[in-house]
Amino acid sequence: MYYLLKLVLNLLSKNSITPNDKGCQYLLSNIFKRLCFRVEVFNKKGVHNLWVTNGFCKKTLLFVGHTDVVPSGPIKAWEINPFLPYLNNRGYIISRGIVDMKGSLCSMIKATCNFIKLYPKSKEKIAFLITSDEEGDGNYGTKYVINKLIKRNEIINYCIIGEPTSKSNTGDTLKIGRRGSLNAKIIIYGIQGHIAYTKQLLNPIHILINIIHYLLKIRWDKGNKYFSKTSFQISNFIAGLGVSNMLPKYAKVLCNFRFSNELTVNKIKTKVSNIFLLFNLNKKKDFKINWYLSGEPYLTKKGTLLNAVIFGINYMCKIQPKKNTNGGISDGRFVKNLCKQIIELGLINATIHKINECVCVSDIILLTKLYQLIIEYLFIYKLK
Repeated sequence: MYYLLKLVLNLLSKNSITPNDKGCQYLLSNIFKRLCFRVEVFNKKGVHNLWVTNGFCKKTLLFVGHTDVVPSGPIKAWEINPFLPYLNNRGYIISRGIVDMKGSLCSMIKATCNFIKLYPKSKEKIAFLITSDEEGDGNYGTKYVINKLIKRNEIINYCIIGEPTSKSNTGDTLKIGRRGSLNAKIIIYGIQGHIAYTKQLLNPIHILINIIHYLLKIRWDKGNKYFSKTSFQISNFIAGLGVSNMLPKYAKVLCNFRFSNELTVNKIKTKVSNIFLLFNLNKKKDFKINWYLSGEPYLTKKGTLLNAVIFGINYMCKIQPKKNTNGGISDGRFVKNLCKQIIELGLINATIHKINECVCVSDIILLTKLYQLIIEYLFIYKLK
């Protein structure tokens, strides 16, 4: 327990706001080297990435984590300095990043240490992919490393991501996939001028409002057993010149589609394009759409990894976990290009990204034991 707590506190004390690593991965790489892991660094454009492996077996278990954290917000609102971790008298560690996800990252590492000490002759392959840019745009983080690994034909059989999935008790909820995320920037062009002379003008705001009305009415899908129905949301509407007597030249909206595996990106784009046809808009001069795909949906319905995780939670936590695909996106959207069995399992997420982010030490210890049991299930017990 002392080693685990020391590692957690050391990692938390580093002000590693994305994408700055602040020495977190240097600390971890030294630990992996002492465990005789092969350590590789894939840094690019200020993003730090660590890829470490141990063992030579064909079957590989990958742990995915990140050392970066979101900003703390107003420090005065915190009980303590968010980057001077504090263990209170109720057994909770308060610090930015303890939940998302330095706590579970430390649990993964300690669980692996325990496994290696318990089974020193094991040749099973355990790997870690750790990035400093999960909370940011992620272009040079896990995505970058996975593409490198694909080019050199690495094989990953199982992947556990330590995102905080638990709701009330450690292990009560796990993610077996994530929805896709497709962003769009829609610009409608009009004719700018005095608001009193509308015969010579074209109001882009009115056109865009009508288009949005159609988009909001569409029933994209019904969802299914594993995914909630597709959601369309507007995040930003930009128009006007800040005065009351002029019509603007353009109106712009930023929107997002969180979509299930009932849809594809092309189906969404086609439905949106059909709406513009209703208004006889010319794509070259009347409007523009810029699409950005954050990630495709993915799903792990069954398999050895899911069996191992559920067995571990049943045995260690004495509960039956709920499986869902809710929430935002994770780095699983990149790992899915290399691995078909992906599970997200981590600490209680009640304080994620909040002021006074915290977790109970006993939960970190429990998660460590749970990770270790999952490793043993996959590589030692080999239960079917």
